[in-house]
Amino acid sequence: MSQNWDLIWELAKNDFKLRYKSSILGFMWSFFKPLFMLTVLYVVFSFVINQNIHHYALFLLLGILLWNFFVEATSISMSAVLDKGGLIKAVYFPRKTLIISACINALGTLVFNILIFVIFLIFFKITITYTFLIFILYVCLLFILGLGISYLLSSLYVKFRDIAHIWDVIVNTLFWVTPIIYSISIVPSQYKIIYLINPLATIINSARDLIIYNKLPELLPTIITIIIIMAFYILGYFMFKKRSPYFAEDL
Repeated sequence: MSQNWDLIWELAKNDFKLRYKSSILGFMWSFFKPLFMLTVLYVVFSFVINQNIHHYALFLLLGILLWNFFVEATSISMSAVLDKGGLIKAVYFPRKTLIISACINALGTLVFNILIFVIFLIFFKITITYTFLIFILYVCLLFILGLGISYLLSSLYVKFRDIAHIWDVIVNTLFWVTPIIYSISIVPSQYKIIYLINPLATIINSARDLIIYNKLPELLPTIITIIIIMAFYILGYFMFKKRSPYFAEDL
């Protein structure tokens, strides 16, 4: 098992170096990109479309950071097997290490961004309490969700390249049905059931309550979210395990 983790760590480091190779700002782009996105959305939804949300800049930034992790983890992982096709054909190793390392790479970016976000919290004079520890648990749930979906996408993408286009459509739709730029409180009650089955909505909403507003999240949505996340993870893992022996043939 320790050998697998050594391999995962080496793959993650190598992918990290390749991502920012020949880039002047390097790793700082991982923060500048969501910051640029924050600026555009903040201007539009604060001045053009009034959002009466306390600490809206922090509200929006945290949503973007968590959302970007999910998109980055699933997008990179989806093509991880294909990108390492030569390695897969040359030597045997646990294929799942490719997906785990890609998700850990994206997690590293998220951790860096959260550290920067803490500086913003201090600037806005928001007290960091024990709720930050509970927030970390929600980040772990987000990681498991990203990993489970990544297993599923990568196992299908090797054989069906259309998955990339389908996933783009799904991601664009998810962005608008997930409360990233708006509060879940404005959603009509008859549609809130949709948000209960969207684990991203619960994670992002709960994360904001925990570290911006120092409130404990509701228990029922969290329980539903954990069940859905575990279902995605089990489905993705077993699909990946079933398809992985045929990767070399499909590449």
